Amino acid sequence: MFGKIDLAKYPFSAEAAEYVRSRGLTLEDLASQELRPILAKAEERAKEAILRGRIPGWRSGEEEIEILSYPVAIMLMGFVGDQGAQRRFALAEAKRAYGFLREDSPERVLRIGEGTFGMRVRTAGGIRSDRGKFYEFEVHFADYLRDTASLRDGKWKLCNRALSGGWVGLTKEELARLLQEEVYRRILERVSSPPPGGPGPFEPVVSRLKGLAESAMARAEYIEAPKGLILEAMPPCMRSLYEGALSGRNLSHMGRFALTAFLAGAGLGEEEIIRVFQSSADFDGRKTRYQVEHIFGLRGSRIKYKPPKCDTMRTHGLCPGRDGCGGVRHPMAYYERKLGLRRTRRPGGAETIKAPPTPVSPDGDG
Repeated sequence: MFGKIDLAKYPFSAEAAEYVRSRGLTLEDLASQELRPILAKAEERAKEAILRGRIPGWRSGEEEIEILSYPVAIMLMGFVGDQGAQRRFALAEAKRAYGFLREDSPERVLRIGEGTFGMRVRTAGGIRSDRGKFYEFEVHFADYLRDTASLRDGKWKLCNRALSGGWVGLTKEELARLLQEEVYRRILERVSSPPPGGPGPFEPVVSRLKGLAESAMARAEYIEAPKGLILEAMPPCMRSLYEGALSGRNLSHMGRFALTAFLAGAGLGEEEIIRVFQSSADFDGRKTRYQVEHIFGLRGSRIKYKPPKCDTMRTHGLCPGRDGCGGVRHPMAYYERKLGLRRTRRPGGAETIKAPPTPVSPDGDG
């Protein structure tokens, strides 16, 4: 069922893992001049993921190198150690897998779901979609909930799905999307546990990738951080959400709302905020723009929303629980205090924010 081209498409699959084991290669073998193309391809794989968020293709006849470069790239990224770069690598590999899966045969998609990830998935037995068509697959609701936990679109909520006897109906493309989450999670687990003993003969490659990761992550933050936003003054909760969004982590619905409302309150415009979320695995420009404009009060109720209070952030698990927030009750109060801003109340109850007569360091006590 799996030829070499299929193994090259799905190097994370159980079949590809068995093929790699059958080759019996050691780390010393991979460092040899004879197998240098495999190491070079693995470095290219990691480099492109870090710099451009994608995995390069391969030329016809080089399937063997493509298959073997995958576990080597994972090993290299494990030694790199930068979590932001590791997430970027995992996301690039997962998106690559999704691109292949959505175009592949239902039989192969089912085989990967069952055989590689142990998903409780089967061909559909009669669940009908809201458009009157039958779904191609059914997945057990427990597996469904695990794989959709970070997906923001309302269509993934269980209450919006066709459910029968504990099984959720899915199209082939939807199942491919869930498998993308499985690939992402598995790669993150693997790069978090590099082989013991250090990189050894791979130290030059690892050193180059570390340098790329450091510069790429710093450049991403520099490009994405608008001039009006003082990162050092952000409260820990918002700084965590902000850095997570830039690194491609899928934030919860409340997390996205809180961060958007905070950035709006800090003076950022709609376009600047939309760019913050572009690294997300499920970024949809149209939907993100609508949500941001809604929070700005440009749509819907026309009310400009404020970020949640600290109590609400804690309720939703978004407060890091760190000490040192100075007893503030609202993220914006923390930010304003760090910037040395103070609130005054006009006659009639309207509030304004005034800067102090002399500059105050963002790291000061305010």
